[in-house]
Amino acid sequence: MSSLTATCHLLAALSATSFAAAQTPAVPAAAAVPTPEPPTAAPVIITAERSLSPVANPPYTTSVVDQETFQEEGYRTLPDAFRDTPGVLVQKTAHGHGSPFIRGFTGRQNLMLIDGIRFNNSVFRSGPIQYWNTIDPYSLDRIELIKGQGGVQYGSDAVGGTVNAITLGSGFREEKEGEDFWHGSLLGRYETNSESWLGRAQTSLGRGGVYGLTLGTTWKEFGDIRDSSVGRMEGTGYPEQDFDAKLDVALDSETLLTLAYQYVNQDDISRWHSTVNNRGWTHGGHVAAPGTWLVRDYDQERSLAYARLEGRPGGGDTQYQATFSWQSTSDSEHQIRSRTDERFQSTDVTTLGAALDFETKIGPGALIYGADFYRDDVDSLGIRDGVIRPDFRPVADDSTYSNLGVFTQYRWEPTEDWRITLGGRYTHVEADLGRFYDKAAERDRSGSRSWDDAAFSLRGVYEITPEWNIHGGASQSFRAPNLDDLSGNLTARSGSNSLG
Repeated sequence: MSSLTATCHLLAALSATSFAAAQTPAVPAAAAVPTPEPPTAAPVIITAERSLSPVANPPYTTSVVDQETFQEEGYRTLPDAFRDTPGVLVQKTAHGHGSPFIRGFTGRQNLMLIDGIRFNNSVFRSGPIQYWNTIDPYSLDRIELIKGQGGVQYGSDAVGGTVNAITLGSGFREEKEGEDFWHGSLLGRYETNSESWLGRAQTSLGRGGVYGLTLGTTWKEFGDIRDSSVGRMEGTGYPEQDFDAKLDVALDSETLLTLAYQYVNQDDISRWHSTVNNRGWTHGGHVAAPGTWLVRDYDQERSLAYARLEGRPGGGDTQYQATFSWQSTSDSEHQIRSRTDERFQSTDVTTLGAALDFETKIGPGALIYGADFYRDDVDSLGIRDGVIRPDFRPVADDSTYSNLGVFTQYRWEPTEDWRITLGGRYTHVEADLGRFYDKAAERDRSGSRSWDDAAFSLRGVYEITPEWNIHGGASQSFRAPNLDDLSGNLTARSGSNSLG
């Protein structure tokens, strides 16, 4: 499908810095955690080796999209940010969709992180999925993409690649020590092709070296896409409202506390290709069949809150980072397949997470080790023609899914030019299905399964210059079956229950 897009940008920035001198004695600025960037022109990546210190020239193929690039290129959503990345294909059917193919893998075979916190959950469907679109890219400082296996660092799902969406901060450590600061900005964008509006208001305030607070809200009103082959793609527009907040506090010169919250709400997103609004089209030698469903709309609502404590006790050789997170995701779909077949499906997932990371200097290198744990609590509902139907649940209702991982890796730096990393991870996954419908028995059943996996990685990089390196290695990856694999209904898989 081809399209012509003309975009108009309007940017207004308001900024006031050091509007009031501090009335209290200056407080020493906290030591940066992670440590300051090394003086190099190469991108600084923290995701590749799960390092608490920035790593230049990691032993993986990486890409970084920062906020400035995102705005200059006029990307609409987070998946759009990968459309110019070599080796990545982005599948999109409408504004609200988008699923990158990274080294041939898409959907739940790629792992998404937000500030290092696992975003993937146990109800992700197979194939191209829309979940990454629920991350507001205008709330991000940058997006780090690591191509290849990340199973040792981050566990299940990191097969094709790992993406870390790193959120904006106040930059309070770069402000004048002990003085109050305030910055504000407004962003407005209008796209003529789809007559879409986007606005972002953001402010940062605090005291240099002491604390910083960032608040932001984004509102989007996407209109219908217009295409040269199809014409107006009626029903492809939708509204979205986003909010984000992050507070950083230097508890002392070696310890940083971060509290963060983000919220995204999207309504009436059409799976346009299935509906009668898709009348079919011909483009070159390709003929697309028209849709037949009267309605196929979904809503998505997501929240993430986390608390993180990080530091270097006594300024010694060990850094630590402890993170506790809470996520809530609500996903529902309304289908009218015909005038006699109306369906509604919804899943609500609450995820509790905890992660503890350490990095200790040992000999000519550093030992990186720790553990992470995530638990999903899932409620599921299926309705057909106004009647609650257990056989139409998207996944098993009243279920839990737990994921525990323990990892370690040593980053050996025998010379200034060489770095070799050897690591391993042990993962234990448990799925408890509260109620899933057994078609053969025509009743609800329950069940449980568990899996254990050990993954290993050996990577090496030789730095020719600060901008050029040679890297390679061998890494293992894996994906534990999730609740959709085990109990997903007919709209997601074949008709047999995986639990048998």
